[in-house]
Order: sequence, then C-alpha cells, then structure tokens
Amino acid sequence: MPTLSKFIYDALVRDLADFSAEFPDFNAGYITNFTDRIKDVNDLINPIHFTNSLKIITARQVKNMKAMRPFLDKLEGYVKLAAKPGGAVLTVTLNDFGFKKLREAITDDDVEGLDLAFRTMKKNITDNYAALVAKGYGDAKRDALYALADAVNDDNALQNLEVDKRDKKVEDNLTPLNTLWKIMTEVCDFGKRVYKSTHQSKLDDYTMESLLNRVRNEDARARFRSVTIEANKTNVLSNVIDNTKATNMGETNLEWSPGSVLNNPQLWATHTQVTVTTMNGKITIRNISTDEDGRCRVKALGSTRR
Repeated sequence: MPTLSKFIYDALVRDLADFSAEFPDFNAGYITNFTDRIKDVNDLINPIHFTNSLKIITARQVKNMKAMRPFLDKLEGYVKLAAKPGGAVLTVTLNDFGFKKLREAITDDDVEGLDLAFRTMKKNITDNYAALVAKGYGDAKRDALYALADAVNDDNALQNLEVDKRDKKVEDNLTPLNTLWKIMTEVCDFGKRVYKSTHQSKLDDYTMESLLNRVRNEDARARFRSVTIEANKTNVLSNVIDNTKATNMGETNLEWSPGSVLNNPQLWATHTQVTVTTMNGKITIRNISTDEDGRCRVKALGSTRR
C-alpha cells in the first residue's frame, strides 16, 4: 500500500490542475491530507524503531556469516588432507561436503540458504569427525563455526519475531490503512473520470491493476517473508500475492491450499518450488512431520511478472 499510494499521489500532484478544473474538491488541502495519511500508514507499517532494529539484526547476521569464511577455508583444508589416497574413507567427496552452497549463501546474504546448506555441512562434519581430527581438526574449531551459524539462525528468529510484533500492531490498527485506501480509490475513480475521454495514456496511472503490475515489476522481492513451520503445525499466511513462487527450504514435506482452511491440500515436497494461488490473499500451510525437530522454512521468491 505505501508504494501504491506513492504512485497515485505523484500522479495526482502532477495532474492537480486538471482535477481541480473539473472537481474543486481536489485542491492543495486534499494533497496535504493525502500526504498526512501516507505518513500515518508508513509510521504504522515501518516505524523507525522497527526499521532500525531490523537493520541492526541484519548487520549482525551479515557480520557473523562473513566470519564463517576463515573457518570454512581451514575446514576445507582438513577435508582435503583426510581425503588423500591411503587415508580414511570419507562418507562424501570434497565436492559434496557442502562448501560451495554454503559459500554461495554467505555471498548472497541468504540466511535461509545458509541454514539449509549448514545442515548438510554439519552432518558431514559429524559423520567424518574422526578422520578430520586425525588431520588436526578439533572441538574448538568446530564449535566456533557452529556458534556463528547458531548466532545467524538466532537472529533470524529474532527478526521474524520483530516482524510478527509489527504485523500484530498493524492488524490491531487498521483505521489508517482503511482511510488511506479510501483516498487512493477515490483519486483513481476521479482520475478515470477526468482522462477517460481526453487523455487515454494517463488512465494506467489511475488503474489499480496497472499500478499493481508496476509494483511487481519494480519490486521483485518476496511477497511474504520466510516463515518457519513447526512440526505438525498449521500456519495461515496473509497478504500473499497470486503467482508468488515459494520454496520449501526444509527437510520435511508440507501440505498447502489456498484460503485460511486446509481444503483439498496439495503436497509441497521438501526442496521443491510451488506457484502460489490464493483465496482473498491467504494460503494455509501444514507441516505434516511428526518429528519434533521437523520444523522447516518456506521462502517466497517474488511474484511472477506480467
């Protein structure tokens, strides 16, 4: 809504003379009220303390991810030594140990990707620990690497908690959003009345579907953040845009369906991508694992552009 409102506001400011010539209610006072209502919504959705908190957490995550690199470089050396002919037989090859995917996640600042890649790395370390220790690896080096990965995941959980708190506040204070929405739809309605017969090229600036497509084209970020689904739990995600592509990042299968009730669910297998269709902007996801450690994340990749 903040992005849409800015598009509509900019169009109205540009075309105010045309509006006011036909409909005097659209004047400087109307612009001032529009500006204030946009500020109300921005203050609600992205308050300063919230954005600052996320920046601090994100910066800490990036710092800890980058700090993993020296430990990975040395660990890779121990794996190479352990894999030399005549030594121990490792359960996986060097190429399959997990270094490539983990480094890619660090380069991309991809917390979810790092979590998934590090699970593979951790298993390979555990399965081949004796062989690595024989070449000089040890608990201190291992634990330091594990601590950094744990810190990144802890901050991801903290970040999700901050977003949940913000979302709850938004849900409890919908009046500013409803007020701004009424202004936006009113401007679009009268924009069409002003330009339908005189300036067809400007109609897209006052057509909601065209504006939504513009938002999607300018912002290909995920339409919902990554969400953790606990084992044997059901989550309802709201404000999801149709045609969002999302990936099951976890090690357990999920079920999902459009709407706020799990009706005729579709299987969402681990490590696979689905194209989401919604009902009133909502989807329901269930983690069908019965293992208490079977939590997993789903991550949106952005909506399909039209």
